Amino acid sequence: MLYAERDDFKDLIPIPQDEGPSPLAPINYSQKCNPHRDAMDMFRAVVDINEKSERALGLTEDIIRMNAGHYTVWHYRTTILVELGLDLQSELKLMDELSTEFLKSYQVWHHRRLCVGLLATTTSPFADKNCPAAVTISSTPQTSSPPPPLPSSIDLARYELQFIANLFHATEDPKNYHTWVYRQWILTYFDKLFQDQDRHHELEFIESLINDDIYNNSVWSHRFFCLFKLGWLHTSLEAEIEYVLIKIGIAPSNMSSWNYLRGILKVNRKGLNQQRVLQFSETLVKAKSASDDMNPPLPALEWLADAALEDKNPIATKHYLTLKDLDPIRRHYWTWKSHLALSA
Repeated sequence: MLYAERDDFKDLIPIPQDEGPSPLAPINYSQKCNPHRDAMDMFRAVVDINEKSERALGLTEDIIRMNAGHYTVWHYRTTILVELGLDLQSELKLMDELSTEFLKSYQVWHHRRLCVGLLATTTSPFADKNCPAAVTISSTPQTSSPPPPLPSSIDLARYELQFIANLFHATEDPKNYHTWVYRQWILTYFDKLFQDQDRHHELEFIESLINDDIYNNSVWSHRFFCLFKLGWLHTSLEAEIEYVLIKIGIAPSNMSSWNYLRGILKVNRKGLNQQRVLQFSETLVKAKSASDDMNPPLPALEWLADAALEDKNPIATKHYLTLKDLDPIRRHYWTWKSHLALSA
């Protein structure tokens, strides 16, 4: 039933969208019955009188299910939840459904973040991660980072991490940008509450995803974030380098692991001329070059070239010209790099 025909909204007069006399890009609504147009007309009527009510909350949910990217509706929904002091645990349960259905919607994840930030700063604990207790709030919506989380909210953080892990498997999309950004926000915001076992579980989670798909650049980026941005590296840099080399050995042309290796050296202010890495790269290049039907892995040869350029070694030019022959799509780039080497 359309909102314009519902008894519980009969006191409101729907407000049609005013696009002006000569709209540049008018929305091509159906001239007949259109649920989205009807709901938006009623939403404008609700906003016009600044109504914060249960019926307005239900209206926002209906619109969100039709258009999960409508940030104005999301914002209005947040203000309703806050001003009425409604149950945020129920909202989080709804977000479990919407986050799965609208995985790639920025607005969905932003709203979830607001809810979690509010829940984490209330006095009521998130008692059971499988059956969370009700929490109500009555404060202003947070548009920036919330205050530090209360110690009692650690189970909320663990629930969120598990939800995302389950979501990766349920949607078979472990590369979704918004999901990874949200996970990193959880790890950052609750970082001081996490114990060693939590960090260990996160690293195990990362390892399982790398084993599932060693080419998943999102997981390699997340490993870098945890170990070097959050400072979770408890082994030596040399041990981490050895770990990456083992993974590169499985897929020598995988740019994800090679870029990770470059990243961990750069963040630790190390050059490319690490003896262990140079030996490994030379071994890969020689082994593949000796085969009649296989070219050497380009990332390994590029490493040798860039390391030589870093040392102003003239052999860099030879390596870049080889890359130009092996990688004709980027021939102009390799030509430019060879000129850099000549002028070094």
